[in-house]
Amino acid sequence: ADLREEMLKQDVADLERRSQAAELRHQELASKMPEATRPLLRQIEAMQAGADAQAEAWAAAERTLNARITDAEGRAAAAAERERMTGERTQVLQSKVAGLEAALTAARGEAKAVHAELETMRQLQAAQQEQLKGAAHAAEIAAERSRILAQQLEQSDAQHAEALAAERSARI
Repeated sequence: ADLREEMLKQDVADLERRSQAAELRHQELASKMPEATRPLLRQIEAMQAGADAQAEAWAAAERTLNARITDAEGRAAAAAERERMTGERTQVLQSKVAGLEAALTAARGEAKAVHAELETMRQLQAAQQEQLKGAAHAAEIAAERSRILAQQLEQSDAQHAEALAAERSARI
């Protein structure tokens, strides 16, 4: 374990030396860099920051547009479903209307037939009433004749009875 600890300490020391060396190289390079390149580096860094900001703005715009596209697709699908359902309802209603129109046509035909039959029956009834009136009038005439004949028969019977009575009285 001591050996391992010693090895780790050497690794840490080695890494620290390397880090310091890298720092020194960085400082040397930075000091060696002329003053004229520093504004260019700042401009490059600013451009890089601007490009990063623009990329983030584009990503945000893309997310917004994708959300809008998804929403529009959802609304389009819902509208298509409503249109399909409306088409189905329209077909059902058209079938019902066709059935009702056929039933109405049949009912109108039946109503015409019933109306024609009713008119025929009215005409028949009127003719029968005329016949009934004629028969009633004939019955009245026949009753009057019968009454007259009955009176004449009674008179004839009375005359005949008187003649018989007179004949009987004459025989006696």
